[in-house]
Amino acid sequence: MRNRIDPRAPRSTPSARHDPHPRARRAFRAVTLAALGALAACAVLPEGLDAERERAAAASADYATPYPERALPELPPAPELLPLWARTLRAHGELESAWHAWQARLDAVTRAASFPNTNVELSAEHALPMEGRSAWDRTTLRAGFDPMQSLWGRGKLAAAGEAALAEARVAGERFRARRAELKRALVEAWIEWLAAREEARLVADALELEQLAVASRDARAGGGGEVALLVEARIAAGRARDEAARADVRDATRLAALNALLARAPDAPLEPPAAWPRRELALSLDALQTLAAERDPVRAERRAETDARERELVLARKEGRPDVAPMLGVVGSLETFVGASLSLPLNRQRVRALVAEARSALRAAEADARQAERDRRAALATAHRVFEDAERARALFADELLPLAARACDDAEAACAVLGSSTDEWIEVRRMQIEVRRVELEARVARELALAEIEEGLGTDLEGLAEETNHE
Repeated sequence: MRNRIDPRAPRSTPSARHDPHPRARRAFRAVTLAALGALAACAVLPEGLDAERERAAAASADYATPYPERALPELPPAPELLPLWARTLRAHGELESAWHAWQARLDAVTRAASFPNTNVELSAEHALPMEGRSAWDRTTLRAGFDPMQSLWGRGKLAAAGEAALAEARVAGERFRARRAELKRALVEAWIEWLAAREEARLVADALELEQLAVASRDARAGGGGEVALLVEARIAAGRARDEAARADVRDATRLAALNALLARAPDAPLEPPAAWPRRELALSLDALQTLAAERDPVRAERRAETDARERELVLARKEGRPDVAPMLGVVGSLETFVGASLSLPLNRQRVRALVAEARSALRAAEADARQAERDRRAALATAHRVFEDAERARALFADELLPLAARACDDAEAACAVLGSSTDEWIEVRRMQIEVRRVELEARVARELALAEIEEGLGTDLEGLAEETNHE
């Protein structure tokens, strides 16, 4: 649309020019420029973006603060699991990285849904001198959009925003999955270190016992006893010394692994709690499966991935629609014009390939989600079965066999003291007692590790789950 002034009118001086609608022309230009400026600040933000941002803010463990400036919680001398977990949340780099990736995806939503999605292009042309026209009347100014990139309309921008938000939700569920993995890794490192400490004490008791056996058989060999028994005792004592050295190494390496999660020096000292940790699980397997179907972060990540691929398919289908880009221009004081350019996606093969690619990605995501559902259900059932078996074994050894071994050891010791019998029987009973203690420790470790796997599958801290159950 052009608003022209007759070029044949006298234009020798500025006072000779005549514009029949100067105010209307100025108002039109001002309104058009204001509209372009307003469009440049628009964004078709999808519904749910604010809620996702709130989720990210709630999940942050002060990650917005640079790490050198972040204060990490101090640990008590003999910390329980909760203080260890609070420090790990704020200190672990991979979890913080996952949170920042989530935040970056959220920031990408505004970028993807902002209008215009291309740059504004300003151009100027100046014609050669001609009779009757001033320099200004020979100047053409245009304002439009970069022709190298199509200007998307509201429909495409809305689809792009939805696709970007879906990717942000994938990043959010991935953060939850990494958080659950980290909690399991912390529990495993802590339990294995506690087990190494207790195993070292058992090995020390075994070494002391084997040294006593050597002394006993050495005395008997000096009095004409069996030399072969003395050699056997010395070999057993040597093996016990080797096992004690190995136990010290296991203790140090597992403490280093735990300290790495806590952002401490590898050899930083740490004391075990007064009592062995014992977390409870009051839900049946069916209840756990129902809860995990809703909360398992791995399954939630696969579902979010499927939704993101669906959004990409919608966006790919919109690639076949034409795009329109408006423009505005003035030619000095002679005319003002507006126009539009139409971008037609004539390469239909490209559009069909985009749709086919997006559809294949969707089917791949759906297949991953189906298999993840099966795998996670099976893993949860297996972990629950291991937990029940470990609890059975722990109860058997702790409540029945350990007291029985302790009584047998007391009886053998009394027999040595009262009847003056050989210490061999007492040493053998003590060996049996140490072995029972070792198996009972293995059952305790297996129980806690199975609970850690169940906790990961639920995506919920067992402490919070216990509070929910008590509240209900």
